[in-house]
Amino acid sequence: METSSKPVFYSTNSSRWKRFLWGVKILFVLIFIGVVCLSFSLLHKQVFRLPSLHEHLMLSQNENLKYNSADLQAAESEHFRKLAVEARTLKEHNFYKKDKVVPGEVRKYMPVRAGFYVNWDIQ
Repeated sequence: METSSKPVFYSTNSSRWKRFLWGVKILFVLIFIGVVCLSFSLLHKQVFRLPSLHEHLMLSQNENLKYNSADLQAAESEHFRKLAVEARTLKEHNFYKKDKVVPGEVRKYMPVRAGFYVNWDIQ
């Protein structure tokens, strides 16, 4: 076994060392930019005028006073009643069709729906 006096990663070409130095320089520049941005954001005081929760509560209560909830509920229920009457009078809605026609090519791919009961499961 021959021992050499050169280190394992020894190279006579200095390009690897130059690349390492450039990488370290770029890393230091990025760290410097990050520290400058962080210090600027911490030291630069800019105060925003934000409304407090109490002000929001007062604004929302004032908006709510514009509308009477009984009027809204009556109008909504009347609209729902009209829609329900219309749906019941028209026979072309899907919930009136009891025998739905499924094409044969789709019918042969329809999955089997099955279930089983176990006494230890609450659901």
